[in-house]
Amino acid sequence: MSVEKIDRKISVIFATDVVDYSLHMEKDESGTVTSLRKYEKILKEAFKKHGGRLFNTGGDSFMAEFSSAVKAVECAIDFQNIVKEKNIKPALSFRIGINAGDVILEKKNLLGDGVNVAARLEQLSQPNGITISKSIFDYIEGKLDLKIQDLGIQQIKKNKFHAFDILLDPAQKRDLKKKKYNLKIASVAALFLLLFGFVYYQTTSNGETPETLITKSDRPSILVLPFKNLSASENEFVASGITDTLISTLSNYEQLLVQSRNTSDFVSKNKFSDKEILANYKTQYVISGSVQVAGEKTRINVQLNDLVKNDTLYSEKYDFELQDLFKVQDTLSEEILNKLSIKLIVGSLGQDYRKYFKSVESWRKSFKARSELIKGTPESIQNLGRLADELMREEPDNPMSLVLKGWHLLYTVTNKQEAITGYELALKSIELGPDISETHVLTAFFEFGHAEKLFDLRTDALALAEKRAVIAGELNKSSPHAFASVGNILSGVGKYKEALPNYRKAIAIAPHAESWIKTAFLNTLVILEKYDEAIPIAIELASADQFASNSRAAAFSMLAFISFKQGNKKKANQFIEKLQNLDLKKLQMSPLELVMGSLYNIEDDSFKEEFKNTLYGLGLI
Repeated sequence: MSVEKIDRKISVIFATDVVDYSLHMEKDESGTVTSLRKYEKILKEAFKKHGGRLFNTGGDSFMAEFSSAVKAVECAIDFQNIVKEKNIKPALSFRIGINAGDVILEKKNLLGDGVNVAARLEQLSQPNGITISKSIFDYIEGKLDLKIQDLGIQQIKKNKFHAFDILLDPAQKRDLKKKKYNLKIASVAALFLLLFGFVYYQTTSNGETPETLITKSDRPSILVLPFKNLSASENEFVASGITDTLISTLSNYEQLLVQSRNTSDFVSKNKFSDKEILANYKTQYVISGSVQVAGEKTRINVQLNDLVKNDTLYSEKYDFELQDLFKVQDTLSEEILNKLSIKLIVGSLGQDYRKYFKSVESWRKSFKARSELIKGTPESIQNLGRLADELMREEPDNPMSLVLKGWHLLYTVTNKQEAITGYELALKSIELGPDISETHVLTAFFEFGHAEKLFDLRTDALALAEKRAVIAGELNKSSPHAFASVGNILSGVGKYKEALPNYRKAIAIAPHAESWIKTAFLNTLVILEKYDEAIPIAIELASADQFASNSRAAAFSMLAFISFKQGNKKKANQFIEKLQNLDLKKLQMSPLELVMGSLYNIEDDSFKEEFKNTLYGLGLI
């Protein structure tokens, strides 16, 4: 019996692909394809110049073979520099990984570990960056004048390798020492900034199966649909601000049951009819409207409908200068309350922090700062810091300026003095805005997130954090985020049983709650071993495409852990396989590191160690 010969050789493999290619395609398919063709031409010219051979392409990905490690690295540097200089629109960025190793020659294609590791290095690489293996580093050391950062041993899927970054820019240097700790703090801060609906966050649950939520209350129920922005995208903050302000203001009235912003977004994105809103949510009143901005001129159209009587109670058009936006919002709220025969409460804005801003421009800047915080990337956190510093200069006595700067510091703290500075800022925000829930939440996060830097006894810090969580909840009882915040901080200080009722209330108020609320609820159920209640939540998070990949990964990991604990290792392995099939490349961390970060509200180190070891034993790395 003859064995077919396999041709093997040692080659240098260059792998690259476009960062966030699918997102570019969704936004502008024709423009993205046109740009990619231009970049492909540049790349092929670079290959030709440095002696590379293109042997595989896959839409936005390219692989080339070189006979010299030096030539491959020079090619990568030239290409990234050219990409940076070219003014191609829409602009695309690339990651590059380079490895030297044994490959199999299959016709004109190359296969084997040498190619696989190059692909993994490319996944590990930063946008506009170059990551190389130890073998490449050994080949080029002393031959090229480069700034290189040693990343240590890395493992992606089944490939384990020693990696190095070629630093084309000082900003590309990764902070390796504090990566694990900051993962917890960063994920907590990013998630909790959404706690009280302060941001114009839009839920991603547009594909969820509609549920019937019967409102068991004698109070009239009202739904504020997201106001439509009829002008340029940079004015989206006006429409979002009006929507959030109406929800916040109306929520202060105990005579009304106001549907959450998540329900509002869900109904809007699924284009529910009036009959469906009435049937599914037993909501009698619906507010809808639109906003149009042209320079400083602004027009708002608003309508209040009674779905039971099929009648329009109120319809009005407001024309005004943008600087008068706050006054118009107050007028709008008063008119709606009058139509509903509800007596206006003096100072009813309470939770509405816009009353602290002296100008609409600063308010607009605060929305931009919040959008940067939600992104949670190193670049966006830098932008947050810049915008927060500008607000601190413009309105130093505005508690919201201090809060935004405080969130920036919470992300970036590296030593005791920085923690003290951030904590003092948070305490000052409470002094200036004692009726704002977010000031108490921020302060609580410094207390339990940086307890060792701020207090002699950790127990003292956790006790303070717990008290602040309760205060925050009392300040905003109508929001599901208020209950979730109390739950999260109670979980964060180890009081899981006390946290559970708060999560249940949050879900009851907002069945279409954001994935972070459901993930925190899921974590708490699992640590309490309430698996029967946890499994349906995990399945919902894992199965729905609309949830972010990190939330789905966390859910699959919990399903695997529960299955293993129940003695079904085969099923546990199936969930791990589904997790590994998710596209997690853009998150720039290993799957195991990612799901461990999702336990942000869990204090119990022994549980986290058991969870980690279980998943590792199932093959998650």
